[in-house]
Amino acid sequence: MTASDFQLRQASNHDVEDLVALTDEVGWGFTSTNWQVAIAAGYNFILRDQGGEIAATSAIFRYGSLSFLANIIVRESYRGQGLATRIINEAERRVDIGQSPIMLVATSDGEPVYKSRGYRTVDTCSQFALQNGADTITPPHMPAYRFAPVTEETLDDIRAFDLELNSFDRGHVLTAMFRAGFPAVALYERESEDLFGFAMATPRQNNMLIGPVIAKDKMGAVALVQMLAYGRQEALRIDLLSHQPDFRASLEDIGFRIYETSPIMLLGSDEQAVRRPNAFAITSQAFG
Repeated sequence: MTASDFQLRQASNHDVEDLVALTDEVGWGFTSTNWQVAIAAGYNFILRDQGGEIAATSAIFRYGSLSFLANIIVRESYRGQGLATRIINEAERRVDIGQSPIMLVATSDGEPVYKSRGYRTVDTCSQFALQNGADTITPPHMPAYRFAPVTEETLDDIRAFDLELNSFDRGHVLTAMFRAGFPAVALYERESEDLFGFAMATPRQNNMLIGPVIAKDKMGAVALVQMLAYGRQEALRIDLLSHQPDFRASLEDIGFRIYETSPIMLLGSDEQAVRRPNAFAITSQAFG
């Protein structure tokens, strides 16, 4: 078979069961809800073979001035047939590179493929984990601030805050995560009631991935991580870029340890979009 023999189409919720089976096969630990959020928040594509099995996937998440390429999987038995090229082409063609550079987190297998397509390495993404749950994490003591769950009534404020501090619009991703019931907490200054930061998390099969973490300073970011982690029994993970070394050190102080580093790659010209001073943890390696 050649790449053109596979059926290409946009994924839907009808494909979720097969998509979970695929990510189980490659060890990603996605749940059905993870895939439903991805389908709601972005353009996801699949290639099926003549027997109906999913052979490859890709996704693109568009945030206006930045896009994120993700969920690139080619089943091992189908590699070397040009499927990666076809499925990535389908995702990339949804973006005007001149208006919206594409960022991705590369695997070791994927990095040479992306380099051949013009992507360049601009940063690193470090995965930190707290393997034994959060028994050692205490709730933050911040008398001048208050924490509150994100609600339907405050979601618009969270989206506006994220847009203001990020300079690109990923409100549709935050909304999809919230509607899926993912953990989400906001931090407010008590006196002014101004929003100071927020954090969300994605439950997966074997851990909970904390992110995004957006705050006006490191103190708020660390407190949000503590608040999300406190009382959790599952393993925790958080993905950081290189521009927040003090935040990284604070996470190490409360028990997180680095276990893997991956290259951040970019197609296009806006490297400033990668290093955002108020972004302390990316949403995930799927959403950026």
